[in-house]
Amino acid sequence: MAIEPETTLSDGFDYWILRICRDSAAVVLFIIGPILQVAVTRWMPAAILLALVFLLVGHAITGFRHLNFRQSVRSFRTDPVRLLVLSFAAFVVWYAIGIFRSPIPLEALFDVAALLALIPIALILARECSRTIIAPMSIMVMSGSLIGATLVLLDLLGLTSLYALRDTNSELYDLNRNTIGLVFLAIPIAVFSKPTALHKILAFGFLIVLAAVLWATQSQTAQLAAVFAGAVWGILTVAPRLRTWLIASAAAFTLVFPLLLPLVGAAVTNSSSSFLKDGHALHRAAIWQGYADEIADSPIFGTGAKADRHLAMKGALAETLSDAGFDTRTTHPHNFVLEIWVNFGLIGAILFAAVLLSLAKTVAGLGQQEGMAATCLLVAAYVSALVGASWLQGWYLAALVIAIVAFLGWPRREDKDLSTDSNDF
Repeated sequence: MAIEPETTLSDGFDYWILRICRDSAAVVLFIIGPILQVAVTRWMPAAILLALVFLLVGHAITGFRHLNFRQSVRSFRTDPVRLLVLSFAAFVVWYAIGIFRSPIPLEALFDVAALLALIPIALILARECSRTIIAPMSIMVMSGSLIGATLVLLDLLGLTSLYALRDTNSELYDLNRNTIGLVFLAIPIAVFSKPTALHKILAFGFLIVLAAVLWATQSQTAQLAAVFAGAVWGILTVAPRLRTWLIASAAAFTLVFPLLLPLVGAAVTNSSSSFLKDGHALHRAAIWQGYADEIADSPIFGTGAKADRHLAMKGALAETLSDAGFDTRTTHPHNFVLEIWVNFGLIGAILFAAVLLSLAKTVAGLGQQEGMAATCLLVAAYVSALVGASWLQGWYLAALVIAIVAFLGWPRREDKDLSTDSNDF
């Protein structure tokens, strides 16, 4: 999706206002944002909001004369992107209909607003932040990611205590969230980094620290996301045309996953693997078994938006967890496919699978590097939401938006030497 250059500005009032606001937005988004996410916890949505405020102020002062998206969204006229937009709109409409049957309609309404805002926010941030002057966008992405990963590693090793005011469980959960966000950012860093000395140092340093974080963390979700993204990267290096089939297989898996739930429970129960016998894996399997009954109650239309919240686990695995001292209540399925099935039924699953198939067609039209990055990012996001996160949690969407912004904006500028004389605004 092309981020086109805008009309050249003279080195005057508008130039300096937009330069200050765009630079401030990029610094907040890519450097301060990851640090806040680690140190204060779950503040990445606030960083995105603050970056948007900087951009709004800059364009308001300059009378919105330079906020022209006609060229930037030219690719929406192509058939694959048009199909993606239409399929996404159909899913959002079905989600909105589910609000009328929701037990908590106000929260469901906020979710619809978040879905509708996701693409415009990513496009706006990518377009504006790719025009920063203070430093190339790639350097800011890698620097902020490296600082964030270092802070997470220091805390995991017990050398710092960023969560001293929180209990142990909160610390564990928040560090896991941060690790997943770092995996998302690792993809554009690994794919788009240029062979300059500074890029090599930052990219290599970040990937080494991230590997140490993944080794030290208890977040199996982040580890699985990294493993799957790495495996896909290896496959696409050898056979780049398989990216369409890999995304299409995710669409097929979305449709058949409820049928696989008995096999998942049996695999966890009968496995001798310490990984599957771990409390987290048992916890997930027990949750999923309980939600299988909810799907059976309304398999076609679902039970309404947000109906997946606060259901108790059921079955033998739940009894095992209860005997081991685990809480058998849950706030969501920890599996976005089950969320879709429980809330919106088979119709919702088909509509979401259509979104994935449209994505596959769109990604097929990208260049090799961009196609590889898009596929790996999609796989990492899919896997992490499949086994760990609710896909509409603020921290998850925020981490994904930052990675999408880096994906859209970074290769468009190709990290030119942006001197203070540059008028490419």
